Amino acid sequence: MNSRKYQSRLGLKFTSVAAIALIISFSVFLLLYEGVIWWFLYGSEFDTYWTNEGTAAVESFQAYVTANELTIDGATRDVKWEKTYQTAYLYLDNNPMADIPEEGEDTPAGIPVTCSDGVIYAYAYPSVSHYDSLGLVISLVIAASCFFLILIPYVYRIIHRITHLSREMEILTGGDLSYHIESSGEDELAELGRSIEGMRLSVIEQMARENEAVLANSQLITSLSHDLRTPLTKLTGYLEILRYKKYRDAAEKERYLNSAIEKATQMKSLSDEMFRHFQVSSSPKSQADDETVSGTLLLSQILSEMCFDLQAAGFQAIPPVIDDEFSLSISVFDMRRIFDNLFSNIKKYADPSKPIVIDVSRQADEIGIVISNHIGERLDIVSNGIGLPTVKKLVEEHGGRFDITKADEKFCVRIFMPITNDKETTEK
Repeated sequence: MNSRKYQSRLGLKFTSVAAIALIISFSVFLLLYEGVIWWFLYGSEFDTYWTNEGTAAVESFQAYVTANELTIDGATRDVKWEKTYQTAYLYLDNNPMADIPEEGEDTPAGIPVTCSDGVIYAYAYPSVSHYDSLGLVISLVIAASCFFLILIPYVYRIIHRITHLSREMEILTGGDLSYHIESSGEDELAELGRSIEGMRLSVIEQMARENEAVLANSQLITSLSHDLRTPLTKLTGYLEILRYKKYRDAAEKERYLNSAIEKATQMKSLSDEMFRHFQVSSSPKSQADDETVSGTLLLSQILSEMCFDLQAAGFQAIPPVIDDEFSLSISVFDMRRIFDNLFSNIKKYADPSKPIVIDVSRQADEIGIVISNHIGERLDIVSNGIGLPTVKKLVEEHGGRFDITKADEKFCVRIFMPITNDKETTEK
């Protein structure tokens, strides 16, 4: 622990405040006891006061002597009056001008006190021991008050901070994680407050990640479940063609059979993908699934199959001729999902009487696929709104762009995928 951090500790601060309070209170004690009391007893400003006090003391003693009919000897030896009258003491002498030294000053004239057998003279002086004790008590009380007046507010401030921090913890434990804990300073309480605030932010971040993971998995499962319907529908159609022998020749039969097997394989891949994401916690997109393939062959194959399916469903669709050679770093599985969703939408919403236009062109470092169709009047189709968002997500996960335009009953989608610079291609 470095010295700077050590000096900021709460215990050292408390000790420092206590030491300061002690020094101030001790200074106040010395000022009162050694200064004010001495000035009060011996300062010339109080001469009149002490003269009056002395006169009052002699008058009190005279009343005591008269009441008890004391003689001169009895008055001189009496100690009862001194015990009851503590603010002054009397020096008794038979001489009205006794030679009593008084710190360089002339001794004042004595005040006569009449006894039963004669007169004596009293010289009054303040009772130093009495005022000294009284001054000591007063000085100690005031000094102690100063000590606690300095220390108690600091202790109260610490207690207030602890109480405030406790209330803030109750708010957080009550479930309100949006409550912000502000903590200033460099002591343990400030560090505790910042630690609690850090814990609050960490919990919020963790909950956000968990919510994102749950949402991502939910969207993935929803997307995969939706994507399962497309090959399942096609597989059902192919099997019905084969079952009712709606093919023209053996070659077409073989083609439908191969397509059915391909859709069954695709369904298995989709179900495996769904199972994998149920079993492990991972992001929906895995870069390990990407591979560098010939984009020319992949797009030609996929678009030819899709156009064949559209033609079988009564649509006018001609597969584009792709002349440029280019490579794509992409998951073939995801690429098929993209076009399965797009052409499934075309079957649902396109006008069969109008041609489906498909164009593939290379633009700098990306390949663009444009598919446009006219919107048909199919009011019985219920959309779940999953297909196109799935396409957009898959395209963007592979670094591409997806755009939709709709105008004058014409629907157009544009897909732009980045072309890889890798010269090695793997034919799929």
